[in-house]
Amino acid sequence: SISPLFGRVLTLHQELEKLVSVMGILERTNLNPCPTIRDVCAPLLTTADRPSRHLARLSRICQGLSVKAHPLIHLGLNLFLPWDLWLVSQLDRTLTQLRHHLPQWLESIGHFDAASALARFAYLNPHYSWPSLEIPDNPQQSPGLTAHHLGHPLIAQDRRVTNRVDLRGEGHLILITGSNMSGKSTFLRTIGLNICLAQAGGPVCAESLSWTWLRLYCCI
Repeated sequence: SISPLFGRVLTLHQELEKLVSVMGILERTNLNPCPTIRDVCAPLLTTADRPSRHLARLSRICQGLSVKAHPLIHLGLNLFLPWDLWLVSQLDRTLTQLRHHLPQWLESIGHFDAASALARFAYLNPHYSWPSLEIPDNPQQSPGLTAHHLGHPLIAQDRRVTNRVDLRGEGHLILITGSNMSGKSTFLRTIGLNICLAQAGGPVCAESLSWTWLRLYCCI
């Protein structure tokens, strides 16, 4: 019986349909002006391997398998043709191709989604600045961070308190003191959040920020 198989294929098709609109937009959009995005989306743009082609084929197979819901038509087709056998062979070939391409498609969509989130964040915060990454001449050089008017990106601009931060050289630290609710933890989060934004490729809540690539640790 192909009923269990039909059920699994239909579920797979329904899940993939959720991504069709996103993949379709990326397939149709001219990405030549954006080489980086074009390279990220390359697995979606190869003519022979476009998601729309594979999903259209899977949709046709699902329609063919749905004939089983009409017993007389299903019986008639199988009397004259190896209908079920042919569909299963087509399905096996299609699923083999999907198994190869799907991880690449999902990875491309994931990268594009992350880039879209950062682009929207930059659009909504035009007064933020783009950080400057420093590449040290000596790989053994201690990581560093210098920022002017560094603020917490989740605090409204009219309530935000900004600070200058300069962490350079081995053994250099900042000692923070103050009463309860005076902003000590907020200051620490401000540094951490902006480092995360910078290393993700986004703008930072600061007048300027330059840093060397570093690993961020926290201990509470």
